[in-house]
Amino acid sequence: MTVRYARAPSQPFLALFQDGGLLHALTEPLACIVAGHPVWLDLQFRKSDEAMLYCGQTRLLVVTMQQDSVRVDAHQTYRKQSASAYIRGSWPFATPGAAFSQGLRAYLEQIEVAPRWTRSEGAVQSRWMQNDPAIKADLPWRSIDREAVLTYAGDALSSASPTTVQMQNANSAVSLLASSEAWSQPSIRDEANELDQIAISNDGQQLVLIELKPRDGAKAFYAPLQLARYALEWATALTGPDRGTTVADVNAVAGAQRKIGLGRATSNLSSSPTVRPIIGFNDPPTREVLRRISLVWATIANLVAHSLILPPEVWAWPDGDQPRKLLALNRHLTKGKKNPP
Repeated sequence: MTVRYARAPSQPFLALFQDGGLLHALTEPLACIVAGHPVWLDLQFRKSDEAMLYCGQTRLLVVTMQQDSVRVDAHQTYRKQSASAYIRGSWPFATPGAAFSQGLRAYLEQIEVAPRWTRSEGAVQSRWMQNDPAIKADLPWRSIDREAVLTYAGDALSSASPTTVQMQNANSAVSLLASSEAWSQPSIRDEANELDQIAISNDGQQLVLIELKPRDGAKAFYAPLQLARYALEWATALTGPDRGTTVADVNAVAGAQRKIGLGRATSNLSSSPTVRPIIGFNDPPTREVLRRISLVWATIANLVAHSLILPPEVWAWPDGDQPRKLLALNRHLTKGKKNPP
């Protein structure tokens, strides 16, 4: 089985985003107006030479490489709007970049985005991606991707694999904790879905895995259980036979962003990094939520232990303020111990 994080663009596709290329306008600071306020957009590369332009939690554009052109499309919600006529369709590589830029700006000026996509989780996602040019955040990492996934080629993960067994044990332990504490049960998935963001620490020594939660999000205190699956999956990839490929894949995405001026990653990932799980909020959660987060981690810490996985941290990034660490969880917390911020 081969593990890949295959989101780096090919050189021909990347060239279209560089200065003078057809798609260069997508690398500039872009915003659309939602409920009377500007929302800064976020460009991300995807597998198979595809790129997506996000507004909060919604995708405004999908750009896909073709033989001699790029296909530009939108979610069906936006296809129905007249503004989509400015940008949708096939754009030959030889098209002047100014023509694409003009169509893009007309589309963004007239598109109507429902406010629900840029509130709550959408607002948290945008802030932590640092796509607003006015943000000067002092974070020890820079995010390089959102909705990140590892893909597997060959045999599917065995139900008896160490990662699967660890997560089954962790899920069972948290279910028992929820019962003993009279909490609602967690929503337990059999498989990992998309991690909110991945990042590289400023010194390149840590792969940072970020699960984002709005302060008022229901069951946000179960975030350590979500993060544990992602952390185990990435740690396994970074210690398995494909570890060199995984590091190279991450660095290829970071390098592509730097090459077109997005510059989110300050360093390449080390050849032997550790994994740092982060739970990120907008406003600081209540003391009770922090207590529950600590209890959940204390319950599963030994069950999901891995030599590369560092204890999670809880951060908050209030509107108009700097991000700050609220809590550093410990590997050996005692169940029931309170951990005030």
